Amino acid sequence: MPQSLLLIDDDPRVLAAVGAYFRRAGWTVRAAPDGRTGVELYLRERADLVVTDLEMPGMDGHQVIDVLRAHDPDTMVLVLTAHDDVRVAVQAMQAGAESFLTKPLDYPHLDLAVARAMEKVELRRHARRATHAPLTTRDLAAGFDDSPAMRQVGDLVAAYATASVPVLVTGETGTGKEWVARRLHAASPRATEPFVSVGCAGLVPSRLGMELFGVERDALADGRGADRSAARGLLDAAHGGTLFLDDVGALPLSLQPLLLRVLESGCFRRVGGAREIAVDVRVIAATQRDLRASVRAGTFRQDLYYRLAALTLDVPPLRARGAAAVAEIAQQTADAARHRVGQRPVPLSDAALHALACHDWPGNVRELRNAIEHAALLARTAGAIDVAHLPAELREPAPPTLTRNDLSLRAAERAHVLRVLALCDGNKARAARALGITRATLYTRLGEYAA
Repeated sequence: MPQSLLLIDDDPRVLAAVGAYFRRAGWTVRAAPDGRTGVELYLRERADLVVTDLEMPGMDGHQVIDVLRAHDPDTMVLVLTAHDDVRVAVQAMQAGAESFLTKPLDYPHLDLAVARAMEKVELRRHARRATHAPLTTRDLAAGFDDSPAMRQVGDLVAAYATASVPVLVTGETGTGKEWVARRLHAASPRATEPFVSVGCAGLVPSRLGMELFGVERDALADGRGADRSAARGLLDAAHGGTLFLDDVGALPLSLQPLLLRVLESGCFRRVGGAREIAVDVRVIAATQRDLRASVRAGTFRQDLYYRLAALTLDVPPLRARGAAAVAEIAQQTADAARHRVGQRPVPLSDAALHALACHDWPGNVRELRNAIEHAALLARTAGAIDVAHLPAELREPAPPTLTRNDLSLRAAERAHVLRVLALCDGNKARAARALGITRATLYTRLGEYAA
């Protein structure tokens, strides 16, 4: 989507030079020669970013910021001034400006300030989409199958949905933990309120803290006492609904007591703020890590673990769901992939289904979907999705990855028996015939494996 800029300055040379610079970078630029015209343009057309001079006749930059942020507290404003004055800079930041630049402009500095501002704009857009996007049929159905393992997950979702206590969703990567969290939200009394997702991995603690809790600036209050320059975080965005914490095991130790306080009291403070903010959210956390081991290692607080694990739900790996589940998810994915490009759904051939059933799926449902979307693209002119359309690793399956626990002959036997049972859709009589053993022997083996 093209980015839009509103440039406000009473110097026509600045309007021309800065406007040309942004247009060359692909921005849509609107220019205003004074503050009042700039405000009118903004209210009429909006903009992703506002760059305004401070010292202007009539309505100056400070007044522009006040009006724009009174209308929309999320307005992103950079200010320009010819006066390299710390007092002026502080006033502009107090009024809600994102950054302060002096003339003549240092364009690399301008680029950096704009990049930082647009990162925040994109974050807010993401939060808004997460907050308001309705759950689609595909959201609710993706990853679902009729295997006994997933029917048990469905039963737990139904049982947990009406509670307001936290839920800890565990499972390997790619099993569909966020999908389960969305199902919990959609089946709960909070279904019409926001579902907001935040990843706990990949961000430095300070950035994650700002994203989660928001930032309190030294801001002027309006006549109603509301803070017009505080940057709301995702906890604010999730008020009344559900906050989903993905990979919660990666949450930095410095932020863990802050999250614990939210769970215990329903209150938090924005970064840099002293004011208590009450929030009504249900927290659902997901992890592929062993949090109890993290507690023992001292990287995860024990009290936070017990709060998050008030209810637990383990999402089974794809290999535990059986060949029928693999086939069902694969066909759903193929149908959806071809529908998106306006093509008629086609079946998967028996050979393709056999190849899928023989794969270990270490990446689980996510890996399966990626493979089928790849195959559906290659099979766009074919009458069926065949083995030749599958990724190379599925056409010639590699031996399963071994761990120290898999090295014994007994472990190999167990893996083979369970694989055959899955290929037979759990039918023990068929599995016993395929293995060349009696049903009684198979039952004995299964009992030993479960012990």
